[in-house]
Amino acid sequence: MNVVWEEQPVSSRDVHDRVADGTGWAFDTVRTILNRLAKKGALKSEVRGGTAYFTSLLSREEARQSALSWIAEKAFGGAREAMMQFLVSRHDLSPAERETLQKLLAELDNEESEP
Repeated sequence: MNVVWEEQPVSSRDVHDRVADGTGWAFDTVRTILNRLAKKGALKSEVRGGTAYFTSLLSREEARQSALSWIAEKAFGGAREAMMQFLVSRHDLSPAERETLQKLLAELDNEESEP
């Protein structure tokens, strides 16, 4: 999806060329993934000159929200609190990440207390 968001419209070959070294995926694997994402409504496929080009129908934010909701449901039974506790209790959060998290929570508290 990152390749699609960065270069859309993009062909299966273009996506493969960008991800093959890092993933080891064959061209057919990339094409299958893109076609499945199109079937699920995440991508739009348009054929030009015999080549399918893909554009995203979801923003990065929408895709993240969808993925996070899926993870919360599948891995934590829908318990978002348990998911957040798992994430923040990990010991590999840097001091800067912890500070950012504290600021975000403080901002949420301030927004909720405003009329």
